[in-house]
Amino acid sequence: MKLCLASLLATDAVNALLVQGSLPLDSLTFEKIITKTKYTLVKFDTAYPFGDLHDEFKQVAKFAAQNPDLIVAEVNINEYGDQENQDLAKIYGIEKEDFPVYKLFRGSTNPDDSLPFEGAIKKRTQVLSFLKQNGVYVGLPTCIERFDELAAEFMNASSKDEKEQVQKKAQAAADRIEDKLEKYHAETYVKIMKKLIENGKEFIAKEEERITKGLSDKSIKKEAKIGMKSRENILQSFKYLSPFKKHDEL
Repeated sequence: MKLCLASLLATDAVNALLVQGSLPLDSLTFEKIITKTKYTLVKFDTAYPFGDLHDEFKQVAKFAAQNPDLIVAEVNINEYGDQENQDLAKIYGIEKEDFPVYKLFRGSTNPDDSLPFEGAIKKRTQVLSFLKQNGVYVGLPTCIERFDELAAEFMNASSKDEKEQVQKKAQAAADRIEDKLEKYHAETYVKIMKKLIENGKEFIAKEEERITKGLSDKSIKKEAKIGMKSRENILQSFKYLSPFKKHDEL
């Protein structure tokens, strides 16, 4: 009976560490997965990760699962006992002070070919935006891939007339949407385009600041904050000139 109970507890402990949508890797499986996958986002972290940043990673794994060309994985580095995966930490220059460390691999385990996430804020929105910036589409909640493409086209436009043409194209696409909620999000893209035409690129930073203050304001109702968060996500699509240009097209 004691042996059975111990086995059950051990199983529960292992399951508690598993992240849905994420593949655990070690020194023996790392190369096998990386070299057979178009894109692999790897999180290097402590052997037993926990806390807010690990919860953010769970959300990254959840949304990244939508892309069939992308695998999200994690390498847990142990400082004690058998010191599992310390060899991988050494190869990729991972320091425990920097945990969690994100790197994007594109079919190669060569350290020079991996792309490091260098943002100071390691939350879901920033990590998913990092993927989009490097040609890996992962839609943030409420984002629409077709309109993300239009946002990139809009930001690439060099003149006001060109931007207005893209905005009209986006409006026409939004008008054709029948689903009420999707139409609402599509209209958000159009409204942001109009604001950018009127106020320039500075609008993005100012709007993000306004949203951040609103989200931290306890007097604002939850329903309103949901709309703010949606707008914040869609704003990310306007930050990069060509976020969906694949690296093999460069």
